[in-house]
Amino acid sequence: MKSVPYLAALPFSAFLIFLSAHADTQTPDSLARALADPRRPAEQVSLDATRKPAQQLTHCPPREVAGTRLLEHDPAYANVSVLSDAAANFRVPEKLDVIWTAQNYHDLHDTFMGPADVTALNRRFFDALRPGGVYLVIDHVAETGSGLRDTESLHRIDPRRLRREIETAGFVFDAESNALRNGSDDHKSSVFDPSVRGRTDQVVYRFRKPR
Repeated sequence: MKSVPYLAALPFSAFLIFLSAHADTQTPDSLARALADPRRPAEQVSLDATRKPAQQLTHCPPREVAGTRLLEHDPAYANVSVLSDAAANFRVPEKLDVIWTAQNYHDLHDTFMGPADVTALNRRFFDALRPGGVYLVIDHVAETGSGLRDTESLHRIDPRRLRREIETAGFVFDAESNALRNGSDDHKSSVFDPSVRGRTDQVVYRFRKPR
């Protein structure tokens, strides 16, 4: 089964898949400084215009988290740890405030991931969070009613299926951001097609573990 990198930042603990930055509800100076940090990898900075990290991070609790695998050994980010293991072996050393996955929830259903036992994994995520903790999911939108049909071929997922899977694990749907929605995307092309790459219609869902 595919190994998945985890990121954890202390004392604010978070599990993130392929994403990092600072978080605050009002896009404060600390967030601006984090996004302007010259140590951020250039390939991540180049995606800011389409990923809109400042807007997306307002969906997390008003605390701070920073880090990427590339920064793990940077003394300036001594609070960052990177863990990597098969999805089925997901474990964290302490309860988390946030679990964040960006543009790859759909992959859990695909052959290169095993596929993963998504039901069991969402329950592990639920158990890993503190009461009131946030599970933030960003992913490419598939046609309504398509379920899992396009996860492998187009790398998209029907938001209704995504939401149902996560709520089944005990999460409560908390909020949705429209910052990454794109009405011109007809949901019929692969997310890697040049006609839509970087401009796909995406949902940003925030779920919460009940207190």
